[in-house]
Amino acid sequence: MLTQAVRQNVAVIAASETFKQQISSEAELKAYGFYLTLPECLAPQFPGIDAQELEALAVYSYLYFRFIIALDKLIDQATVATTQQMLDCVALHEYAVRGLAHLFPINDAFWQRFKWCQERYASANLQEKEDARWRRELTREQFEELATGKSAICFAIVYALDELSRRTGQPGASLQPLLDCLAGIHVGSQYYDDIDDFTQDWQQGQYTYTHGRVQGFLRGQGIEEAGMPIETRQRFLFSSGIAIELMSLGQAHYAASLELASQCGLQQLLAYLQPQLSRYQELQAKLSGMISTARQQASLAEASC
Repeated sequence: MLTQAVRQNVAVIAASETFKQQISSEAELKAYGFYLTLPECLAPQFPGIDAQELEALAVYSYLYFRFIIALDKLIDQATVATTQQMLDCVALHEYAVRGLAHLFPINDAFWQRFKWCQERYASANLQEKEDARWRRELTREQFEELATGKSAICFAIVYALDELSRRTGQPGASLQPLLDCLAGIHVGSQYYDDIDDFTQDWQQGQYTYTHGRVQGFLRGQGIEEAGMPIETRQRFLFSSGIAIELMSLGQAHYAASLELASQCGLQQLLAYLQPQLSRYQELQAKLSGMISTARQQASLAEASC
């Protein structure tokens, strides 16, 4: 099993035992399981890849992804990060890259494509932090472009599978549908994450597209928002209909990715996406019902006055 392979590799990384236990825990592997199984999900489009190479790619790409998550957390808490946390992060990065180098020699075309993914990811993250610092109100197109850029590290898995497949003499199908599918998953998820984390992001100084949408609504209604508690802003997020609108956009991206996965015959990826989309649809229906009920009650209260 992949989880066992991850744990075996994590055990020999030169990092603290606390960190190694954390990144190989059942809860952690379940939370980020999509990224661990992604090479397997996409593999049907790349015939002939050796099973051991596919497993190695899954493990090392997952560990690199986990390094990105650890690094992102260190950046967010830069003032309190400990020396040990930084050393753990470096050790994880070194191990993941050494593993990938075993699969892809130094001159392999994969590394140039990987570099492009890293640069796009870094550019999107830097732009996001700059936008948050100045509390810029982004357009939907700008938000989705940033969300796509932040998913670029995942694109490297598609390029890795393509390079491994070429060695077998059986090059895979067109890459663009797979890249579009992965981008759609991440853009759709970003819409929902920003709603879920609305309060937490605000408290941590991470100003998001969703915050900007609420601020724009308040300004348009002539509502003074200076000093407004985040709890009040969150109520406006839902009562204004913004949350429902953003959920609908997120669902549209998920549905488009679902369709692409279906066209490519990626059954394992479909099995992941279908429950996710159903969960989002149920959440939106429940929220719509709650908002409708609240508005009816408010109308009745006004009528009785």
